[in-house]
Amino acid sequence: MKRPMETSSTIKASSRDEAIIGTNDYSIVSKRSVERLYNADESEFLHHFVPKFKRRAPAINRGYWLRVHAIEFVVLRFLEECRQAGKQVAVVNLGCGYDTLPFRTRWKAPQLCGDCVFVDVDYPSLIQRKAEKIRRENLFGLTPTTGTASEAVSLETEEGYYAVGCDLRHPERLQQILTDELGLHGRHFIFLAEVSLAYVDYNYANTLIDKLSSISNSRFCILEQYLPDGEGHPFAQAMLNHFEKTAPLKQIRKCPSLAAQAARFRQNGWTSVQVENLWNLWQNDEFLSGEQRTALDKVEQFDEWEEFALFGAHYFVLVAGNYDLGPLLPILPQHNDHLGAEAPPVQSALAWQHFQAPKGAGLRRYGAVIPHSAQLVSFHGGQTSSAKQGNYDTYSCSSPAPDLPGPPECLSSHTITECGPDTYLCVGGRTTPSKARSACWLGVSDQWTPVEHLTPGRYRHCAVPVHLPTEQGVLVFGGRTGDGIVLGEWALWTGSSGWRRLTCPMDEPQPRFSATMACSGLTDGLLMGGLSASGTVFHDCWRWTLDGLQVLAERVSESVLPKQIEWTRFGASLVASDKGFVLIGGVGANGIIPEMDDVVCISKALHFTRLPLVSGPTQRPLLVGHGAALVKDGSLLIVGGGAICYSFGAFWNPGIYMLSTSRGVQEWFLDATPATTEVQA
Repeated sequence: MKRPMETSSTIKASSRDEAIIGTNDYSIVSKRSVERLYNADESEFLHHFVPKFKRRAPAINRGYWLRVHAIEFVVLRFLEECRQAGKQVAVVNLGCGYDTLPFRTRWKAPQLCGDCVFVDVDYPSLIQRKAEKIRRENLFGLTPTTGTASEAVSLETEEGYYAVGCDLRHPERLQQILTDELGLHGRHFIFLAEVSLAYVDYNYANTLIDKLSSISNSRFCILEQYLPDGEGHPFAQAMLNHFEKTAPLKQIRKCPSLAAQAARFRQNGWTSVQVENLWNLWQNDEFLSGEQRTALDKVEQFDEWEEFALFGAHYFVLVAGNYDLGPLLPILPQHNDHLGAEAPPVQSALAWQHFQAPKGAGLRRYGAVIPHSAQLVSFHGGQTSSAKQGNYDTYSCSSPAPDLPGPPECLSSHTITECGPDTYLCVGGRTTPSKARSACWLGVSDQWTPVEHLTPGRYRHCAVPVHLPTEQGVLVFGGRTGDGIVLGEWALWTGSSGWRRLTCPMDEPQPRFSATMACSGLTDGLLMGGLSASGTVFHDCWRWTLDGLQVLAERVSESVLPKQIEWTRFGASLVASDKGFVLIGGVGANGIIPEMDDVVCISKALHFTRLPLVSGPTQRPLLVGHGAALVKDGSLLIVGGGAICYSFGAFWNPGIYMLSTSRGVQEWFLDATPATTEVQA
């Protein structure tokens, strides 16, 4: 008998299905990396399906740890809710892949699993492989039954585990298997879809969501990607481009926002819906305690905070229900509920200017700006796209620019602050997150010499120039040490006295790193935001004044701070200008800084106004890890910046960006330097 000829459509469908199955392979290797590193004191389950361990990058590990924790959190709350109500339950994992949630949950919380069955659902071919491995190797102490209740079941055990092969595009068949063939009718259900419906055509996914809502006493938990600030955000672009190459995301453009996702479930029969992004859940103490967050830092070095927040801001957890019981997600009222609402009147518009740079040049982030003059700026140190790049890039109004080297050490997250005519102080920085530098360098007429160390070594601190009666100095606050200690101390450097510790006799800002600080006068200024020791964003703003060897700090009342503008952030630039303070970029308390809030002006009277950008560049910059300086004609120069976008690849800001009140600013050029040997101090 001849084999039926495969049509082009069936071949295409098969290739698509294999691509979707392939996403499980990457995911399960990443979860195995998390299991081995972060759950070292727990039983290992995934190593049976991932025989060769592959360690992922710290940001990917932490992202997958958060994903796993989010699903487990919801499942355990559901099981506890049903246990207290005396209900039998069924946990159904849609598109489960090789995930070991049923076995890990039984090991972790056996007291909640007495009346629980677990059902893994995925493509029949994948489920058959998973079931065969469990049976052949006698995994997880399961006892397979001699027969199965349905031909779709590849494995059924006496402990209440079912491995079901069913295409999610056939929800009627799935419902029939669950309620009729497996006899689970009458149980309380929770359906899980961790980045599995994302690859299913939108109409098929909607049909599944609608069909499962007809099963009484059910919950639906979905973890998926979304677009908090549209497709134009650089992280979103990297994410979408990544999946387009393998398994395109089918839901994200139809339901790009959290509101759209919630409406979708309500329209398909689910009466109660909770939804939150992962970055906000990370910061919620009910979801994750401060102790749990800080404990992660002991597992591996971590300093990818912007990347982690951007990831968390593009993934959400939604829990829907068709019956009225308690919430499973701990969602707190957000400080930015009114973001996007009408803001205070705008003073003036800024024009974006974008200047091209030589291909591959200027790809640098987390460096330090050296403002040599209004027409000449260097961006020193940081992380680069290639080891062949030098220690600094020079930007000027003319090319070639003069060679003005910075400090001899190539560091990240350090500060270089002007402290006199053609004089600069380089403070701190790091090589790796555990190797913070205490060395300081003084540059006079571009000759750099070591000066007194500031101990302990620190990075991601704040440093601003201050003008004392007889000399200029540098005021430093906060930062993080190589041991992970977050600092709350103030220190003052002057050429005559070196470093001196300062006291803060009034109200004192909590220890923080990656905060934003600037000087508005001779010895006073503003301090905003930053991250706590447990990795949460501070929602505060402080006025400070240097008075001798004291810093007088006063917290600004929340009543005078705007609710419509996203001003609480970390990793931003704050530049003093004739417009007041200009706040540029960073990562917000909600994760994403809306494009309309990328640049905000703050007057000395603390009036916040958006500075809308006209004639925007074709490519929206990713304003993290960048440098900013006030230059000729009161324009703002923005150089470098970018991020590793989770597992989706790197994004580097191309070329040079300028913010100006005039569209006719003089062109700027970049002169990159060759790599040099690092000097140790």
